Amino acid sequence: MEVDHNHFLMQEVPTLRTMSVDDMPGDDELVAGSDGGLYFHSAANDHEADVRLELWDAEPDPVAAPWTLGATVSTDLRDAVRFNSIFMVFSGRELVLPVSGPYMARVSTRGRDAAAELEEATFAKGVEKWLVQLWSRPA
Repeated sequence: MEVDHNHFLMQEVPTLRTMSVDDMPGDDELVAGSDGGLYFHSAANDHEADVRLELWDAEPDPVAAPWTLGATVSTDLRDAVRFNSIFMVFSGRELVLPVSGPYMARVSTRGRDAAAELEEATFAKGVEKWLVQLWSRPA
């Protein structure tokens, strides 16, 4: 996934509920949830992160090494989701959701320390890795 200015998103398809910059996580936050998706804050400026999205029937077991648990946030989603950069460069895949409504997202990472050492605009690939585990929660 293309990361620009330390950020990327997981957003509904179609993007009828537009996420705003007010939804972006602060510098000390890994992820922020809002209606329509998630905003992610990367440790590196401009690069390509490896991102894996998993859909679960219920809350999954905690992640194990080498993953580091970052945060668990809530969001409200409809239809399908995909990742995109803040400049609307879209990932090649969409995940169709089984139901619309409230979801929980557990976000884990690895490689953040190495990514933080990257200089601006290096456009490195795969240094930072993300795991996003998504499951529906009762309203």
